[in-house]
Amino acid sequence: MAVAAFRTRYLDYDELTAQVRDWAAAHPGIVRLESIGKSVAGRELWLLTIGPDPETARPAVWIDGNMHACELCGSSAALAIAEDAIRLHTHPHDELHGLPAHVREHLKGVLFHILPRMSPDGAESVLKSG
Repeated sequence: MAVAAFRTRYLDYDELTAQVRDWAAAHPGIVRLESIGKSVAGRELWLLTIGPDPETARPAVWIDGNMHACELCGSSAALAIAEDAIRLHTHPHDELHGLPAHVREHLKGVLFHILPRMSPDGAESVLKSG
């Protein structure tokens, strides 16, 4: 499996958008993508919800990244968590960072809400102009 781009470099807005859309398209049974608003510059604030039956009440976690413009690693970390949460469902028997099988099984019952970039305008400015 190829290493995802966000694991080796910071993604700009278009690349981040393509990544979350790809996951939603590839895994419609467990990944829901929606915009929860727009930035001042009109960029979508993408929210991934990962887990089957997202309307079913159960334990959930909220993860957000890149709250401030220059905190670019937060987006990469949030995307890495999203990728791992997807793997819990798509490859349930694969090793995942040394987590025991019973922990992986419990995590499959958790709904993940991941907002990888809270400040898309600021991040884009930092990425494009420093």
